[in-house]
Amino acid sequence: MITKENYTCPKCQNTNRIKTYSFIDHTNIKRVINKEIFTNICSKCGESIDVFYPLKIVGENYIIHYTPNENAPIADAGKTILRVCDTFADLKEKILILEDNLNDIVIEFIKDYIIYNLDEKTKNEVEGIRYNNCDKDNLYFQLLGSKTKAVCSYNKYCKLLKKIKIKKINQCVLIDSYTYKNYYRMRLL
Repeated sequence: MITKENYTCPKCQNTNRIKTYSFIDHTNIKRVINKEIFTNICSKCGESIDVFYPLKIVGENYIIHYTPNENAPIADAGKTILRVCDTFADLKEKILILEDNLNDIVIEFIKDYIIYNLDEKTKNEVEGIRYNNCDKDNLYFQLLGSKTKAVCSYNKYCKLLKKIKIKKINQCVLIDSYTYKNYYRMRLL
């Protein structure tokens, strides 16, 4: 569903009317990732402004609720993977992970492992880590604040996926570097 809403340009204070979407399906994922659906041009001064609003993204096997600046769980049903994101960076990463048919809980585990094993110099310059993409052999991560990239073999990811027991999640939850530990436990065998 598309609605029209007003926003005030922070540069010239002009009131603009924009389209907002209540949901986006998997055919329009790129429009979310590249911020196209959030970017607006002021009709008076021409300033490009990102206006973030709540949005439901429906992929082939997941639903993500984007709730800017809120991370409250949302009840939902009908899809395998149910997530909520409260920042655009988290939303973009979550879409990339789920579109690549990866488990976001295992990805967060790998990200922690990568950060833990960095040398002290790199650790001090890194501001965070984000999943970037994958191919048939490797998963690639961007170390934020550094020009360094990190790689995890797809084979290692698959071994972890078998070793980690993921709890069943019946509501949309925020899965990030702080919360992922609540949803798994390691199998000893």
